[in-house]
Amino acid sequence: MKILVTGATGFVGKHVIDELLKYNHQIIGTTRNTDSNISSGKLNYSFLDLDNFDASINYFYHFDNPD
Repeated sequence: MKILVTGATGFVGKHVIDELLKYNHQIIGTTRNTDSNISSGKLNYSFLDLDNFDASINYFYHFDNPD
């Protein structure tokens, strides 16, 4: 499944991603902090142009901090 996770570098987001990767899900992670490591190095990531984003995802987990 294709899963979008906001707050991917946060405490909860990292742990959720680690669990989802155990089941071979495709993860798209978002973060405000581009200097952080996403998950434990198992996740490939890139910057997205959200205006042209393919929104064909199966699930969405929102863990972003509203600061």
